[in-house]
Amino acid sequence: MKRNLCLVIAALALAALACEASLPEGTQATVEAGVNQVVAAGLVEFEAQTGIPMPDMGEISNISVEDGALNFQVEAEFEVVLDYYRKAALAAALTERELNTSITETTASLVFDGSDTGKAVVVQIVDLGDGKVNVSVRLEDL
Repeated sequence: MKRNLCLVIAALALAALACEASLPEGTQATVEAGVNQVVAAGLVEFEAQTGIPMPDMGEISNISVEDGALNFQVEAEFEVVLDYYRKAALAAALTERELNTSITETTASLVFDGSDTGKAVVVQIVDLGDGKVNVSVRLEDL
């Protein structure tokens, strides 16, 4: 029984390391700084489901992947992050649902269709001030 448990733990550790190696450079640094390996694996899975990779800009912090939602903060300008997600969605062959788009000077809510999951990709961006932006990305039945 102990041997089987050790083998399972070793396999999970190797899988987590494999997932960690495929993260973008900025995210990799955050992972090495102490992001939970489960979160690292969740990032890889989330990117595969949405087709949108983590942005490779500024320092990324406070990453969480829970209940089908990715949330993090990034040191970048609000407009740069907004532009990134629109271009990344286009590159992933997603279509912006303009009727659901809402953008102010400090917040944005975008909905994209075309995910392989059949769900909409919802991106919410909030300018936190001091050069930090909060990003929430989730798959949702809309």
